[in-house]
Amino acid sequence: MLYVSLRIAVMLFPINGRPEDPRIYTASYYLFTLITY
Repeated sequence: MLYVSLRIAVMLFPINGRPEDPRIYTASYYLFTLITY
């Protein structure tokens, strides 16, 4: 489950580390924390 959440976070996070859309960053962050918490 941790691996899946990491894969989702990597797919949602931009490669350069700066999200073009803040909503994508927020959604991926909350999804990551909900799965791993």
